[in-house]
Amino acid sequence: MQNASKLTLCIDVADNAIGQEILCDCVLALEKIADEVGCILSVILTGSFSRGEGSVLFMPSGEALILGDIEFIVVTKLGSDLGHIAMLLKSAAKKVELSLKEKSISCLIDFSPVARSFLKRAKPSIFIYELLLNGKVVYGDSNILGELPVFTASHIPKCDAFYLLCNRIVEQLSYFKKMSLSDLTDVDMYYPLVKLYMDMAGSFLIITDRYEPSYSLRYERFAQMNASDCFVDGDLFSVFVKRLEEMTKFKLHPNNANAILSDISPETVRNMFCDSIEFARHLWLWEIRQLTNNKNIYDLGVSFQTIMKVFPVKAKVRGWLKFIKIASDISEPLSFKKIFRLYFVGPPQILIYCAAAELYFSLQRGEECDVKKVMHFLPTQATAANQQEAISAVVDAWNKFIRSV
Repeated sequence: MQNASKLTLCIDVADNAIGQEILCDCVLALEKIADEVGCILSVILTGSFSRGEGSVLFMPSGEALILGDIEFIVVTKLGSDLGHIAMLLKSAAKKVELSLKEKSISCLIDFSPVARSFLKRAKPSIFIYELLLNGKVVYGDSNILGELPVFTASHIPKCDAFYLLCNRIVEQLSYFKKMSLSDLTDVDMYYPLVKLYMDMAGSFLIITDRYEPSYSLRYERFAQMNASDCFVDGDLFSVFVKRLEEMTKFKLHPNNANAILSDISPETVRNMFCDSIEFARHLWLWEIRQLTNNKNIYDLGVSFQTIMKVFPVKAKVRGWLKFIKIASDISEPLSFKKIFRLYFVGPPQILIYCAAAELYFSLQRGEECDVKKVMHFLPTQATAANQQEAISAVVDAWNKFIRSV
């Protein structure tokens, strides 16, 4: 396997032995598939581990818990059967995870196949920017990343920042549902909030053309910022920066922050969760003001109506065609009467995001939101009689039509 030795240099984990175990299993799995299909050109390590910010938490049981995924992009020759390769890679990732589990390492592995043309035709986005800046070729053509277009953080579309925030909001809904069922470990109670704060900071920095993939550099940007330059000011700014510092320390050095988990309680987490909604609400409204160039949007209802109108007709048509195709591919029943009505409201992705935001922001007030209104704008045939069922419907729609795409 070409360049396999590079793998030992690419993942900066808390314990070198843990890193070696993870890497050896990944190498063996990728090597086997490369020999089998004969069309893999390169493998690129991406995500937090490629920039030396991967998190390994050592549990009292002795298990090493990897926080987040270890992600690889598998570049294939033009004309390769990506569907077949994706199935092989998915199966291989599961086997690697099971192999690591037997060694007391809990880890999620993600092998994602793309055609070589994907790199050549790539447009500026958060994902491509991070791949360009921090991607590590661990197998094959070491110059493959040179096929990506070169651009700066200022070229990342501002709507990418908004989508990043929206995706975290949907994840928070799923987190809230599990929290309500008391179905979370100490780590699971805390880590979703860490992700939220990391990406609220990242989302804001994208819109202000100061984006940093590095978690530590994101915090530094805020630590050096004046309150008047942020999406919140006054005391809220100070509280946000302090919380961001705490979350960054945990993400980068979870074992040094183990005391946080030992002192955590469901009540503490609920309070932190409600505090985070306040910051997310401020950021949501601020971003919509920036995206629409309308400085007078301070009402959530108005923000929903306004963001729907931002996207041009071409983008809306493309969004609905994609939505219908995905539904066909996964045999998801649709109401074309409902689709026809919602087409004149906004793109399906934004409808799902606004339904999620309506539910999420109501949680801070501790009151039931208008479930009928949420379901009226959700572009699926799902029904819900209460808030919990509405959350399930929105998260399900997000998983099927946004996250899995």
